[in-house]
Amino acid sequence: KANIAHSHAVIRKAGEIVQKLPYFKDDAKVQALKFSPPWIKGWLKRAALRRRRVTAAEKTLPPVPEVRKRMTEIQEVIVEGEYRKDETINADETGVFFGAPPKNQYVPPSAERATAPESDDKARFTALLAGDADGDMLPSFDIIKMTVKGADLSTSRVLENLMKNAGFTTADGWEKRMWRRTLTLTVKGKEVTKEYVRPYLIHKETGDVITVQLKAWMDSAGMCMWADVQLGPYFAKKRGRALLVWDNCGPHKVAAVKDVFDSWGIRTEELPPKMTDILQVMDLIVN
Repeated sequence: KANIAHSHAVIRKAGEIVQKLPYFKDDAKVQALKFSPPWIKGWLKRAALRRRRVTAAEKTLPPVPEVRKRMTEIQEVIVEGEYRKDETINADETGVFFGAPPKNQYVPPSAERATAPESDDKARFTALLAGDADGDMLPSFDIIKMTVKGADLSTSRVLENLMKNAGFTTADGWEKRMWRRTLTLTVKGKEVTKEYVRPYLIHKETGDVITVQLKAWMDSAGMCMWADVQLGPYFAKKRGRALLVWDNCGPHKVAAVKDVFDSWGIRTEELPPKMTDILQVMDLIVN
């Protein structure tokens, strides 16, 4: 009720400001408006407006010439590299929160407060999704949470427990495997060389992969794993080459990550910074 009352007060104040503008001061219909709660409710409905929580800070975008220059460079890579549509892909990670409560609710006037069922803000997994320029989606790469820390995650029992559930059993087409690769990554400002080990499930028919990580995040090791167990083999069955276009976040540009992708014949190119919500297909449409 408090949220609705606040929304009405804001809209009423805005309406009163508009009434004072020179353009509307002689408009009898506008001057006659009282901005009552029923009128505001009807206006919101007619305008198809809904209360939404602000989820991101406003970003300072790069200059238009820089954006166009970078997009032209990517287009030139596609043309000069003679990448086919099914070899030109866009990828993006998205967090799937399946246990989080709603942040805002509209409730009937008779309700004293908004209510939500028992929930868990940390119940989540990450899905790395990719699609090609032909409009076809590639197999998904999904990361679920676990508690084992360090580079070697082989002792995690999360996937074994998952395979006890219908839909994730061996009979359903899932097979458990182990990924290993020695990588040199920057950890707390220092370059550290370690063998990274991670268990994963792969579906024999679809090629979808499920793996684990402490916070269910896609980190640098996870990106290398994606190239080794899924993306690389996927394009090896075609011409052994591909162009991956994704956003400008730091882990995408790590030298070890690029080296692993290069070893599979996969070239990576980053979109202009801070432009994911404007230029990235996976973010705009799929996620």
